[in-house]
Amino acid sequence: MPAPQPDLSKKPQTRSSTWGRILLAVALSAIVLLGGGIILWQVTTQQPPRHVAQDETSSSSSKGNKNPACGPRLPMDSISQEIANQLQMNLDQVKQQVRTGKKLRDLAASRNISLARLHAIEIQAFEDGNNQWQRQGCLSPQDYNNNQQRFRVLTPLQLDDEVTDSLKH
Repeated sequence: MPAPQPDLSKKPQTRSSTWGRILLAVALSAIVLLGGGIILWQVTTQQPPRHVAQDETSSSSSKGNKNPACGPRLPMDSISQEIANQLQMNLDQVKQQVRTGKKLRDLAASRNISLARLHAIEIQAFEDGNNQWQRQGCLSPQDYNNNQQRFRVLTPLQLDDEVTDSLKH
């Protein structure tokens, strides 16, 4: 007698794999979105290069420059000194006056220096400082160009406010 044949109509049916496919699609979508979010976060948190007066350390520290001539205050120290010299004042005197609330334009006016002349003095000091920093290898060519362009487009009052603020520290 042959072995009995199983009745296939009574065999348990396997569940449809629809739920498994949906779960797999959701999991893959979550991974893609999470990965895309991380990449987007990394891209959007990158800081653009800043100009010399805002943060002199951006070029030297971000690029790992170990040149001791690229200290965090350079070239602002030389820029400030040059401006003080042009005002025929000691840098400490200028800083002391600025800390009491005076602007550089006030100090210049007290020395019969016009705002236009002060602006020319400040631009020349920034150009000299930027050139000094580039010669010392503290600026990339792009940072140098950004700096050169930025302080030239500031109005006399904007540049004076910026330089005055830098002298408060």
